[in-house]
Amino acid sequence: MTSKKLLLELVWWVLTAVVVGVVMYPIWTKFPDYSFNWVNIITIAAFITFARYTFFLEYTFLAKLEKTKIAFVLVTFALVATLLREMQNFNVWIDGGDPDILLGSVIKPGQRESLLGYIKSEFLFFIVGSIVSALFLAGRLLVSVWRLRNRGKV
Repeated sequence: MTSKKLLLELVWWVLTAVVVGVVMYPIWTKFPDYSFNWVNIITIAAFITFARYTFFLEYTFLAKLEKTKIAFVLVTFALVATLLREMQNFNVWIDGGDPDILLGSVIKPGQRESLLGYIKSEFLFFIVGSIVSALFLAGRLLVSVWRLRNRGKV
């Protein structure tokens, strides 16, 4: 892997970390006991990374790694199933009651509804985005493997 690809990958991971911090900051400051913290962080990072690899595959370390691409395509189904399970767990949690029960006495009563709406919106956006982008990336990787074998390019 060239140093430019490594530097570009590092820049993207720093940008991903910044986006995770910006999106999660309201939750971390107002609701530190959020039970879907790690799932949320992983789905944000997965959405950004999968979308990036889908559109900029030739500039990533995956460009010429045929076996790694095939392995990711095979793992995609388990990954999507796991993300769907976590989305269902989140929906069960969010449907579990009113904001007073879910958020408890963590924040003021007037802010509970808005924070709960924010949590629901951003979680569902990123988890659905990561599922869709994982499926698109799997297709893109299969096309890339075919192109690499038959045409010699990504």
